[in-house]
Amino acid sequence: MPNVSVVKGVVRYDNIFRSLELIEKDVQDRISNSTHIVIKPDLLHINGCFGLVSVDAVKAVLDFIEEFTNKKVTIAEGSFSDEDVFHRHDYHDLLNDYSVRFLNLNNDDSVEVKLGNKTAAVSETLLKSDFRISLALLKRDRKTVLIGSIPNIVIGSVSEHDKADFYKSRTFNKDTAELFKLLKPQLSVIDGFDTPERERKLKSSLAIASSSAVAADAVAAGILKIKPGYLRYCGKAKIRVVK
Repeated sequence: MPNVSVVKGVVRYDNIFRSLELIEKDVQDRISNSTHIVIKPDLLHINGCFGLVSVDAVKAVLDFIEEFTNKKVTIAEGSFSDEDVFHRHDYHDLLNDYSVRFLNLNNDDSVEVKLGNKTAAVSETLLKSDFRISLALLKRDRKTVLIGSIPNIVIGSVSEHDKADFYKSRTFNKDTAELFKLLKPQLSVIDGFDTPERERKLKSSLAIASSSAVAADAVAAGILKIKPGYLRYCGKAKIRVVK
């Protein structure tokens, strides 16, 4: 039964770091034994520049994992935007304090993956990583209903050439679940610090963390009272919520 931590508070960094501390035992050994750690923050720019992962959220994740490893961490994104999204959103400031490197997944080597009667090119780096971290936002999306930890890592992994068609496809939900089998994050974090500004029923800022992406997204969907289509194909999980 996967643990899911939900932390409410008034400081983004503190919310995320505390949510990770609550599930520390679920991931610490795996982090310590991993050699290729990748953080995939949501800088997808699906709906423009609004609602993207703050650099403070990344700092909280880095500070947490650095307690268990001294390996250099890759921060990777395959955005819909043509610009340097890391520079635009001040991610390069992380180089002053952390052992990280940045990777534009749109320029990464790719592997062709069969999806029904079609194929999609997927990032080789994400496929070969032994510890993937999906850092998403608690936000709605017209297409996916929820841009949770699963769509965040799956959409970003698809090559620039195939990305738009993948996102617009009528089989998006099923295809997302298929790629998720290959790209399961070992750690999922969902930052809901800014969500109360858009969701009137949410009165507090929060963060969600779990070693199970399905569990994390299911809790996020429950908080927003929505039913993302892709979760129907990802399998159900009994969840224990730690607050």
